Amino acid sequence: MQRFALQCFLMIAAVVVLGGCTADAQSIATLLRKIEVQQSSSTPSQATSTEATHALTPLTEEEIAQGVAAYRDAYCGVCHTLTIAGTRGEFAPNQDGMGLLAEMRLLDPAYTGNATTAADFIRESILDPTAFVEGAYQITHHPMPPFTHLPSEQVESIVQLLLHQREESAVPVP
Repeated sequence: MQRFALQCFLMIAAVVVLGGCTADAQSIATLLRKIEVQQSSSTPSQATSTEATHALTPLTEEEIAQGVAAYRDAYCGVCHTLTIAGTRGEFAPNQDGMGLLAEMRLLDPAYTGNATTAADFIRESILDPTAFVEGAYQITHHPMPPFTHLPSEQVESIVQLLLHQREESAVPVP
């Protein structure tokens, strides 16, 4: 958890120093307090959702194949890049680091959705993509539509596949 908190702090500091952040000092302080609360409230027997996702059980080959098939069948790769699915969409966020990104979004003071875990955030992003729209995508003329027509099994396969995508270099600096 300390590594995650340090990463969050460094990313916030880099954004502030580079001037690309619209967040004020109070927003940054709120984010850091959330990280501190998660660290202090965690005990060895009670991990936070962020810590729990770091200890994900690896997907089986069958689960990966199901997730990739569900992802492709829903045409996610038309807009999104996801290396494991062999997609190179350019209109929407890269999803190679979605598991880590979902954890970061839950700590973002600008997040207004209802998710409390990374898996919930990913599910919410699929079923109600307007719950949180990332930065530059707020002004697009082609917002992501809700995928409420997908069977719940397909949604869950996609959620699990994306939850396990943890490529740090694919996570954008906020």
